[in-house]
Amino acid sequence: MFEHHLVAEVVLESREAGGPKEEFTYDRYPDVERIKLGEDKVFAKKKGGGNWLKSNDWAETGAPVAAKEAADLDYDIQIAVIAWNPSHSSKDTTQGANITKLVSRSTDKMGEHLVFEHTREHPTNPPYPSYRFTKYDNIPGKEPLLDHFSGPILIGDQKLFLTVRYTALIELKNARIKIIRGASPTPKR
Repeated sequence: MFEHHLVAEVVLESREAGGPKEEFTYDRYPDVERIKLGEDKVFAKKKGGGNWLKSNDWAETGAPVAAKEAADLDYDIQIAVIAWNPSHSSKDTTQGANITKLVSRSTDKMGEHLVFEHTREHPTNPPYPSYRFTKYDNIPGKEPLLDHFSGPILIGDQKLFLTVRYTALIELKNARIKIIRGASPTPKR
């Protein structure tokens, strides 16, 4: 799924006004992944059977975490990459079939921006999941990149609203480029 460095900035909020808000950042390289829950809560795991460690150096060193905390971190990853999971749809059959529709299209100096909504034939309960893709003018190939996902989710009995902003760091001809929403790509230092 991910061949390059992916950064997902995750915000989970209660759908009711004034509810709690949880934020974390998920980084994924081909060989290591990291979750940052706050300044002092940074965890990393090497791919291929590595264990979660409390680690500020990408799992080079660190203390192993308890099994419950490791399971929570694995669940956080599922939330961060939910945009690639096509099975997150409503079970309410009165709304009809699932429909994905283009809701906006715009162009600026970065490229073309496409926003899709995963809705229903007879929608009754907005908001529905929304995906924003950008087709960058200065990147070879014409595949749009996902840069934003938002939508309602249910975790246990909690009704939450999820927002994930994605940044991809890709390598082009031996130069690392950081793709930033709303700004020109700049070389990574």
